[in-house]
Amino acid sequence: MSPSKRQSRSDSRASGLADKALQAPPKVSLGDIFAPGMLRVPVFRIPALLTLPDGIALAFSEARPGLHDSGVINLVMRRSTDNGKTWSSASVVVEGDMVGQRGTSTVGNPTAVYDASTKKIWLMLCTNHARDVEWQIHADCGIDSRRVWICQSVDLGTTWSAPHEITSSVKLRGWTWYATGPGVGIQLASGRLVMPANHAENVHERDHPYLVDRKRSRMVAHIIYSDDHGETWQLGGCAAKHTNETTVGVFPDGQLILNSRDWTGRFLRQIQYSNDEGKTWGSPRHDPLLVEPEPQGCQGSLLVIPHKERPKGTTFFCNPSSDRREMLTVRRSDDGGHSWCASFCLEPGASAYSSLGLLADGALGVLFERGDRISFARIPSHPNGPLGSF
Repeated sequence: MSPSKRQSRSDSRASGLADKALQAPPKVSLGDIFAPGMLRVPVFRIPALLTLPDGIALAFSEARPGLHDSGVINLVMRRSTDNGKTWSSASVVVEGDMVGQRGTSTVGNPTAVYDASTKKIWLMLCTNHARDVEWQIHADCGIDSRRVWICQSVDLGTTWSAPHEITSSVKLRGWTWYATGPGVGIQLASGRLVMPANHAENVHERDHPYLVDRKRSRMVAHIIYSDDHGETWQLGGCAAKHTNETTVGVFPDGQLILNSRDWTGRFLRQIQYSNDEGKTWGSPRHDPLLVEPEPQGCQGSLLVIPHKERPKGTTFFCNPSSDRREMLTVRRSDDGGHSWCASFCLEPGASAYSSLGLLADGALGVLFERGDRISFARIPSHPNGPLGSF
């Protein structure tokens, strides 16, 4: 998309009679949430945004010693009580000594979900030994494996419980790599909590192996769910082969959508639907409009919000819409992700992972990687706004 076309999407348009004054669309606001130097940390990556009632929003991130995915990494958070207009100071939510690995643990992949029935927040995360890099975990030759943990908050993110391990409930034998989200989960009308995740199967892989020289390790997305308000968790359905980081949404009619990072070399997002609350997933399709960066794609985020006039509600999707990690674009669909009726390039420059949430005041929140920092944008719902009224 050319700059002129991108700009035209946010231009003012007449929405009333000719003799009425035109109403200018409200502006998209943008600010940094995690920047180099905060908490004496040089790098922040992997955003997760959880929006809550009463204008509360939680922004999670990994605090890293460098750009690499390995090393001593902690999970940090900032909290807003005014729909993302101002934020608290950054604080550590989970670090190595909380999982029995003081100074030797990579703590990452924040994935949060809010249970509207119990008013509890559940935060999932993964750990591995700080000296293990991803290929070693795929090859099953690291110091430790990937482990899955969960903690909770009963006061809307003000305080958190100590994390406890749930690896044996959600990770099968023969799976090496494992990652929750990153991002957020959803709650279904039945009360079921659903979290997106992915894993690697330690099998011979002829077509698209992670370990190219060994022809092994197959990437597959899946979901985790709880039917007892987060007390116990179990595996749901696995997605198509050669999918990676995934994001999940639920339509007003109860159907689920899974939008996954592609690992087939086509660099197009893979889409699947479920009609049984995530127990199984239908046949995958590649969306020709949702391109991904080369050579290994990138995480993306999806959000479905209900709409009284649309059976499928309104769906938003965000990712770098380019062959490189740049041009972070938010798209809107009114037919369940089958077509995209509007788009807005939020960041034309370097950008990557993102997390979407609907704020209590009706604006769309986007927490995203922008260059060397994590920023937050508020996109208003407005007839003349960049994404229209939603």
